[in-house]
Amino acid sequence: MIFRFNSLVLFVITLSLGYLSFRIMQPFIIPIAWAVSLAIVFYPLYLFFFRYLKSTVTSSLATLAVIIGIIIGPFSYFLYLLAIELSHMLSELQAGGLEGLFQSASDSRVAVALNKMLNYFGIDQVEAYTSASNSLKDALKNLAVGLSTGVGNVFSIGLDFVIMIFILFFFLKDGSAIMKAASEYMPFSADQKKKLTKQVKDIVISTLYGSVIVAMVQGVLGGVAYWLLGVPSPVLWGMLTSIAAFLPLVGAFVVWGPVAAYLFIQSGPVYGIIMVVTGVFAISMMDNLLRPLLIGGRTRMPVLVIFFSVLGGIKLFGLIGFIAGPLVIALFMSIVNMFRNIQHEVV
Repeated sequence: MIFRFNSLVLFVITLSLGYLSFRIMQPFIIPIAWAVSLAIVFYPLYLFFFRYLKSTVTSSLATLAVIIGIIIGPFSYFLYLLAIELSHMLSELQAGGLEGLFQSASDSRVAVALNKMLNYFGIDQVEAYTSASNSLKDALKNLAVGLSTGVGNVFSIGLDFVIMIFILFFFLKDGSAIMKAASEYMPFSADQKKKLTKQVKDIVISTLYGSVIVAMVQGVLGGVAYWLLGVPSPVLWGMLTSIAAFLPLVGAFVVWGPVAAYLFIQSGPVYGIIMVVTGVFAISMMDNLLRPLLIGGRTRMPVLVIFFSVLGGIKLFGLIGFIAGPLVIALFMSIVNMFRNIQHEVV
């Protein structure tokens, strides 16, 4: 009886201290998530520097210099352009910016097919315009509010960035020691830990490098193509192309296909054909070229799972969810798979 009471008291104390520890660390969850994700993505670069510099501190600093250059330079400029484009597009939609597109479509051959399709589903053209306009307004308004809130709090972002860099330095410098210390708390045998480490590594690499990075490349190619062809808000559409790249079967075509149709209507057949050729042989082809090179024969997560983990991660963590979402799901699936293997070994 006394043993049970002591165990209960110990459990309550541990639970209380765990909760208090979580509340203490809660303000730093986002910087820690960024640091963990970036450490995983750039760890191969750290190993490359370490091969020549032979110093953990110098290699970590060199890797941080590359990361800071990417974040402060192109990435910050990307966020700045995205915020401007979202605000501009939202203003145009509120002023009835889709009317020009519908007017152009009504004066072309596209109108015939469009009207037939709408009539088949029993949808009025005005109703379709109103529904599309309202949906775009709501989506863009939510994005714009989120971005403006984040960009407006400059001090908070700067503080989180400094904390992230500080944590990231130690994750790179002491990554092996941290992983070794963490593995000691896992309730598995040495062989099971080795298998779990391999599974996590394979899924993380196949998810981050084989899906997230490929999607980013497709988004960049799409954004450049949209910009060169005169599509409004190319950065926004490039970001949407990256997200659509996770969709099974159709992928980035969900975005560049309608953009090609838009160019056919607004700019003429030549621009539309150029967009189609670019979409087929540059944007979508990247998936077939890069993915096998990056993944090889490693274990993969289903594409649909990656897609929803990206969307859910962005909603839960913000922009870092683009990486953190698939990473969390990958770790969860690896641990579940490990428990399943343990159960099979017992049976």
